[in-house]
Amino acid sequence: MTVRRPANEGVLRYLERNSAVAGVPEVRAPREQQRDYWECGSHPDVVERVWDQLGKSLPAECRKVVLGSPALVHPESGVVLAIAIGTQYGLRLPTSALRDGLPNGARTLTVWAGGARMDIQEEFGRDWIFGTWSVAEETWCLEAFRERGGGRRDAVRRLSCSALLFDMDGVLLDSRAVVERTWRRWARRHGLEAEPFLRVAHGRRGRDTLHAVAPELATDEEVAWLDAAELEDLEGLVPVAGAADLVSVLPPTRWTVVTSAGRELAGRRLAAAGLTLPAHAVTSEDVCRGKPAPDGYRLGADRLGVAACECVVVEDSPPGIEAGRAAGAMVLAVSTTHPPEALAGADVVVGDLRCVRVSVGVSGLEVVVEEPAGET
Repeated sequence: MTVRRPANEGVLRYLERNSAVAGVPEVRAPREQQRDYWECGSHPDVVERVWDQLGKSLPAECRKVVLGSPALVHPESGVVLAIAIGTQYGLRLPTSALRDGLPNGARTLTVWAGGARMDIQEEFGRDWIFGTWSVAEETWCLEAFRERGGGRRDAVRRLSCSALLFDMDGVLLDSRAVVERTWRRWARRHGLEAEPFLRVAHGRRGRDTLHAVAPELATDEEVAWLDAAELEDLEGLVPVAGAADLVSVLPPTRWTVVTSAGRELAGRRLAAAGLTLPAHAVTSEDVCRGKPAPDGYRLGADRLGVAACECVVVEDSPPGIEAGRAAGAMVLAVSTTHPPEALAGADVVVGDLRCVRVSVGVSGLEVVVEEPAGET
C-alpha cells in the first residue's frame, strides 16, 4: 500500500515536518500487543479513539501507522481518513457533512502546550477537522470510507462550492503548441535554449517566466515582444475535452476565468476555441503578482461576490495549484500539461473535464467527479 496520494499531501507534509523519529516507515500495520498505545507517540486515549472507536465499523486493515502516527487508511485507495496527533486527532469529513459548511461544533484550530497554533484545514485540507469525541464522528468516518473507495469500481468525488474559477490555457483550451512555438522563436532571437523557459512557462505570465529563468531579460520590451507574438499565433488552439459542455451549464455569476494571459490574448484564444471570455474574467493586467501568488483567484472570487474559500479552482499547473491553495480554495487539477504526480497539491486530479459534472442549486454548485479507482 502507498499513501502517496494527492488527497494526503497536506497530512504527509505535516508529518514529515513534525515527526520526532527519523527513518520511520511510511506506512505499516500496528504491532502485536500494542494495546497500551504509548509507543505510538500519541496519547493512548487518542489512539484508542482513532483505532477502536472511529474505526470500529471499518475493516481491520484500515488500522495503520503512517510516518509514526496511528491512522485509519482506506486499504484500496490509500486515503487517510483519521489520524492521531499527540493529544489531538483529526478526521476527514465526507461530502454530506460539508454540504452546508462545517458541522456545528466543528473545531479546526488548536494550540499546543508550547503555544504553537495549528489550523488543520490549512495543513491537511478543507475537509479535515479536529475531533471532539462527538458521536457523529463514527458515522462521518464510515461515510468518508465509502466515499473514498469502499470497493466500488469508480470513485466519485463531490465538491460543494459557490463558484468555479477556471485557469484558461491547459484547462479550457489547449495552447501548448502556441506557447512552445512562441518561446522557441524568442529563444532563437537571443541564441538561448528554449527548454529552461518551457519547463516553467505553463501557468505563468511571460514576465514571471523571464524573471524565473533570465531576470536580466525581464524587460518591458521583451514582454511586449512575447505578447505580440502570442497575439498573432492562434493556429492549433482547441478546447480541452469536456470544457465547452461544462461551462455551458454554469450561470454567468457562478464562474469566471483567471488567467496569466492579457485580456486581448485571452479573448482571442477563447474565441478561436469556440468559447467566450466571461465579463468577470481576471487577466494579467488586473493583478500586480501573477501565479503562484493568490491575487488573481482572490480577485476572481471577489468579482463574483463570493469568498475564495467557497470556490473550486480548476488548474493544470503547479504554480496555478499553489495560487488556488494560497487563496483558500479547493483545487481540481487537469493533467493536460503536467503529469499527475506533478499536480499532487490538488484535491482531485483528472485527465480532462469529460468526467466532471456540475449541478446548480439555490445555494451553490455541486461538482461531481467520476474518476477511476486508485487516482484519488
